[in-house]
Amino acid sequence: MRLLDYYNEKKERERRQKKIDTAKKLAIGSVIGAITGIILAPKSGKETRHHIANKTKEVAEQAKNTLKDSIGSFKEVEEKVKDRVREFKDRDMFEIDLEDNKPIEEAEKDE
Repeated sequence: MRLLDYYNEKKERERRQKKIDTAKKLAIGSVIGAITGIILAPKSGKETRHHIANKTKEVAEQAKNTLKDSIGSFKEVEEKVKDRVREFKDRDMFEIDLEDNKPIEEAEKDE
């Protein structure tokens, strides 16, 4: 049993060492990449910041427009659902209070 414990302990140390080595390599690679990016940047820092600010504004505007379009689509779907419910109601299939979104029987039970 002791031999098995020794073997498992050794494997665990090797796994930990691999994780540490990987973290070191990742850190070194990140530093090298950042330095290389700064050295080889085609624009000055001021131009780069201005470009990033403009792109951020563009993306924010696109997100806002997409959200507005989505809200419009949801409202259209809501109206279609209400119209379908009205059709069923007109056919006397069931009664529903469109404001509470509950069948009338349930709404009366709540009161």
